[in-house]
Amino acid sequence: MWMGLKPQQALMRRMNSSRPYIRVFIFLLALSLFWLPAQPASAAGSTSNVHIIKYAADGETMLAEKTVSYEWMQQMLKIYGDGKTHYYHQGPIFDGDKWDPEEIRNLKDKGAVKGTSVKDLCDLLGGMSDGDEVMLVAVDGWHAEFAYANIYQPLDRQGIIALCWYNGGYAQDSEGYGQGYPGNNAFESALQLVFMTGVPNPEGKFVFGNSDMKLALPQEKYQHFYEGQYPSTNGLSGKWIAEVRIYSGGIPAGLKIDYTTANYPPAEHDSNSGAGQSIPWIPIAMGAVGILVLLGGVFFFTRFRKMNLITGPTLVVGVILIAAAVVIGTRSPQDPAEAAWRVTLGGSAGQQKVLSLQEIRALPSYTGRGGFFTTVGVVFGPCKAKGVPLSDLCQLVGGITRSDIVMISASDGYSTVFDYGQIMGSFITYDTKILKEVPHGELKTILMYQQDGKALAKSDGMPLRIAIVGVDGLLTEGNNWVKWVNKIEVLKIQKAAAE
Repeated sequence: MWMGLKPQQALMRRMNSSRPYIRVFIFLLALSLFWLPAQPASAAGSTSNVHIIKYAADGETMLAEKTVSYEWMQQMLKIYGDGKTHYYHQGPIFDGDKWDPEEIRNLKDKGAVKGTSVKDLCDLLGGMSDGDEVMLVAVDGWHAEFAYANIYQPLDRQGIIALCWYNGGYAQDSEGYGQGYPGNNAFESALQLVFMTGVPNPEGKFVFGNSDMKLALPQEKYQHFYEGQYPSTNGLSGKWIAEVRIYSGGIPAGLKIDYTTANYPPAEHDSNSGAGQSIPWIPIAMGAVGILVLLGGVFFFTRFRKMNLITGPTLVVGVILIAAAVVIGTRSPQDPAEAAWRVTLGGSAGQQKVLSLQEIRALPSYTGRGGFFTTVGVVFGPCKAKGVPLSDLCQLVGGITRSDIVMISASDGYSTVFDYGQIMGSFITYDTKILKEVPHGELKTILMYQQDGKALAKSDGMPLRIAIVGVDGLLTEGNNWVKWVNKIEVLKIQKAAAE
């Protein structure tokens, strides 16, 4: 058809006849590029709804219930906190006066929070009466109970007990709760329980301290102690609160606290539901674009029957995009927060060493099986866990002796203490079926970074948590499985001397 034409003229005619196809190709390419950056937010560990229930005196008969979202609370109920003022709780004090009357030691910054008072939530179901008790339950089974007076007649030193759904400023001292409203890469510990005291400490900070707890919550059953002896209000600042339970006449003795996911709103934090896992849209979109470009190159080649300035580059770009998609899609993604994660090791003589996650993974590891159960009997595991023994980490900063204790701290403000025996794997173990105490073989206390062959999910303590594992796959108490570990300190002090 094009015989007798000059080569340049023949090429132009071929290109003109191909313009409809080129337009379609360009449209598909533009559509794919528009789709490429679009990625849905991955699920977060925070809760956004709270289920309020009022029970009769038997502790089982439900009198009323209501579920409200944090958006509804923000619009319909009084807001406490201004999003600028930081509120603090206090961790355990291991030497000197463990009640720390000045409230200046081991402070845990909760951030510049705003929230709704537990009192206003209780009032949605008719409120509480003197003698009633309220229980706040988190999605991981954590719970705390308070008396009528603490909710309706709080002392100034205690302040309002608030369920916080907004954080206007990052918590200081690397508590790392996140900023904004509940959601991914935002206020990740919402809905969080915070005591908004109205009395500042000598430094001008609004601290609900250990001495405040002693005064405002005189009954020991409402207080919190580490190891049964170190008071700590930080243990009352529960996160991921999902349920507020009002017990008429108080919580009945021996009441079994059921924990079922059916009681809660859809659990974005639940690792079994795929929380924290996002679809790899970038490699998928990149691969789709690469295939379209490659098909376009093939099309042009079949039209022009030779390589030219259009066919060659198009084929090359298509192959490069597909290869890049394969590389990105098959490598293990790393969350920016995970890449920046650091663990500070402290020795009893003042030694200090800071390790990145990559450096921890490069250390000699131990793999074993183990699981845990919560205070309400919810069992997690057993799972296959891989990590670095805590004894090895202690050796990096001078080691540990039998008179030492080790304080494990997490980015959410939680901390606990292990003695020498626990660092070496001395724990009570339980059967996985009936939670009966059973003997065990060798145990290792490890800083876990891999669970069942995969990196930890956010709700499982990403990127690092404590695990107690061995060859038997038995259970230990869940309070020892600290999530989000960012500090390990060897303290040259005997427990008896700290009392």
